[in-house]
Amino acid sequence: MSAGGSRALPFWDIERGRKSDKGNKMTRLWVVIFFACSLARAEVLLTDPFDGTAVDPTRWLMNTSVPGSSVTLVDGSLNLLNRGIITTVGDFASPFRIEGRFKFLNNETSNFYIWLRSTGFGQPGIGVKFEMQAEPWNPELRQIAISDQTGTPDTWLEYTLILNHSTRLISLDTWYNFKVFDSGSEISVYFNDSNDPTLTLATTGSAGSKIAFFNREGAAGGSSISEGGVTRFDSITISVPEPSSLSLLAVGLGGLAMMRRRRSKKAVLNQSPTKPVAPDSRS
Repeated sequence: MSAGGSRALPFWDIERGRKSDKGNKMTRLWVVIFFACSLARAEVLLTDPFDGTAVDPTRWLMNTSVPGSSVTLVDGSLNLLNRGIITTVGDFASPFRIEGRFKFLNNETSNFYIWLRSTGFGQPGIGVKFEMQAEPWNPELRQIAISDQTGTPDTWLEYTLILNHSTRLISLDTWYNFKVFDSGSEISVYFNDSNDPTLTLATTGSAGSKIAFFNREGAAGGSSISEGGVTRFDSITISVPEPSSLSLLAVGLGGLAMMRRRRSKKAVLNQSPTKPVAPDSRS
């Protein structure tokens, strides 16, 4: 017995307690890491694979007011004919990410817009344009562009990759992936699985909180609503982007700091082991 009347723990029990404490620390650390990883998953706000028989009215509003235009589902895909437009029923505040896949059909002069921060069916707002080819009177082939049409004058940022009409970035009847990020202060466009943005535009302009998809048919030397241009989508997803690596690191460090504060409140004894007391030989 020790002088205080309590029995001293054998050294093997003390060592076992140390290992158990290390195990508890590792368990808590893994919990923090798992929690941080779970935060990294994007929050899906809207997704539509267009695999039904009609456009979902709880997700989309349609505009086919221009004669010859239509919005239909065909073979598991959304078809915007001529000047067909869909816009979100819900409102979307930055930051968010839009991603999907599209292709052009029938008309080599077609283009389509994704309108962000919009009042509804198109402008005013921030327009991201994908274009089959530029107008014949334009000396440069500009196929992807961002336009800020929330104020006056409009601000255009155009991505010029092809300098002649013989080579194209976008072709008919070919699927292309796209991602558009809106951070609230900058628009970034990623085309066809590129790891780096194809182009970005710094802007805080806003006319609303709707997102619209707008096919714009065209014709050589002008435009016509009877050209039969189609933009086809097989999926559209709108989500909140994942936190950055620095954000995840901050979460992990914050969790570790919280664990340390909790341990300090428990008044854990970190003393060296007490030597066993030899039995009294006189007894």
